[in-house]
Amino acid sequence: MAATAASVAWSAIARDGEGIALAAEKLWRLDPSGEASALSEALIARLDEGGRAAVRARGNERRRAARIGDAWFVAHGDVARVAPEPLAVAALAGRAHPGATALVGGASRGTFLEIAGGVLRVTAVRPNGAIEVLEEGAPSPIAARFDAVERRRGGAIVAGAAGGASSASKLVAFFVDADGRMSAPSPTSIAGADARLIALPRGGALLTDAARTRVAWLDDDAREIAAAAWPDESARATCAEGEPARVMMPTPTPGAFARVAELVAEGTCVVGDATWSADGTLRWFGAQVRGLDATAEAGVVPVAVPPPAPHARRRVEAAPRSFVASIIATVAPLVPACPADMVSIAGRYCVDRYEATLVDAASGEPFSPDYPATPSFFDVALADWATGRARWGNAHARAFPLPLVPRPPTVTPLALSRRGARPNGYVQGVVAEAACVAAGKRLCTRDEIRTACRGEDDTAFPYGPNYVEGACNVFRDDHPAAILHDNASLGHLDPRLDRVAGADGPLLRPAGATPQCRSRWGADAVYDLVGNLDEWIDDPKGAFAGGFFSRATRAGCDAVITAHPKVYLDYSTGVRCCKDAR
Repeated sequence: MAATAASVAWSAIARDGEGIALAAEKLWRLDPSGEASALSEALIARLDEGGRAAVRARGNERRRAARIGDAWFVAHGDVARVAPEPLAVAALAGRAHPGATALVGGASRGTFLEIAGGVLRVTAVRPNGAIEVLEEGAPSPIAARFDAVERRRGGAIVAGAAGGASSASKLVAFFVDADGRMSAPSPTSIAGADARLIALPRGGALLTDAARTRVAWLDDDAREIAAAAWPDESARATCAEGEPARVMMPTPTPGAFARVAELVAEGTCVVGDATWSADGTLRWFGAQVRGLDATAEAGVVPVAVPPPAPHARRRVEAAPRSFVASIIATVAPLVPACPADMVSIAGRYCVDRYEATLVDAASGEPFSPDYPATPSFFDVALADWATGRARWGNAHARAFPLPLVPRPPTVTPLALSRRGARPNGYVQGVVAEAACVAAGKRLCTRDEIRTACRGEDDTAFPYGPNYVEGACNVFRDDHPAAILHDNASLGHLDPRLDRVAGADGPLLRPAGATPQCRSRWGADAVYDLVGNLDEWIDDPKGAFAGGFFSRATRAGCDAVITAHPKVYLDYSTGVRCCKDAR
């Protein structure tokens, strides 16, 4: 491709090598075979004013363009499809703010990410321009000036600095899956206020700081598996757009670099990122600068990439001492203090991020959240409903359907912490303890729950020092037994109770669905330590903490009930686990 006396304004390259760029007021397409051609000039002309502005805006803001299905979209101010047919996405007009948003591609739908006011919003974008809001208000573990790339298993890999981070702070990374669910953030060894990500063809990504002093290799779940200093040798060039080409390029092999002779030439500038393609070529858009003139170009270079190293221990044992240090620094994975589904409490211990659901320890099959997890109480709950339904409540309450009746439980339960899942009620203290042990965890002590609940700022409530009505799912005006039985003290094993809705919505909410009710720990948070369900704690006489959705308490992190033995259960008793930090 050549556009004499012009440079590339922006560009993007997909994993299979197809790319798109704006140069000399024309859109250019790089096909997977390496051939470049100009797209029809009428494509831009047929967009509305906002769409044309999105295409023609100059500068190298991150995630300007992305391929969704077979279509290419751009995002700058507005979001617009530019090929194969132009279309302005009206629902996203004016929302693509540089540094605070990112558009990434996908095989069947893309992902548009927005961070504002500490909240992450995730919207799916279809090739036809249709959108679907997947997540409206998840607390964001990172601030603006973030970056994101397509995740091979769907969704996006995201990286950035935690709120208020300085240039010396370490970046964190996480993934958003195809349904908009966000993983826990993982620490990285890269420091900086700005993150830059480059997708790898077989999944995962390269993460660097803005100055590209170091690079980390991330897997498809955004976990760091290797890191190294990035050699700073660059081509000699004064670039009107983009940056002087880096001569040494990190390869898809963790910890390995390749010298690319074609990037050494004086005057070589790269716009965006040189990107590895599935066919083994390194590809980029950029320009050759000669004095005041710049000639736009596309580079397609086959590069010999070193194979993945054998098992690190085997290499280290036979290697010279200086090479041993290199392997340890660049290949050994980080070992986080806590599992991915838990939050580190000042590095001392780990707490489940969300209230737990119960599954079969052997098969992973879920237990019903509406019935007890032991056969004897399962039978009691059904009998309680069968004998009481004719006597309790009005005709409407009696017609309230029974949740699907599962097979009686006969297996060992295991506790899982999952955002968006219905947490299990009807849990005995002895079952909660066994479910945590089956997960390789344990019940939390009273002090551990109180400390975790108070957060790093050590406040009486997860969100601050004073009670705020509705901030946590507690002290609701409605009581499920009063609604169904006309008496709040009757029928607490009725399987329908956690399905009841009050005047302002369902009484029991999915795990993490009350975003303000979170206890901050660094860039992470623990959810619903007050309200939603009472949670069993480690007490030989039996105790649970936090208060459930209809409990009339404003005690916040000090709420605890000690009136019931560990064999007790009702609709409001649930479980959350702890674990010693590594």
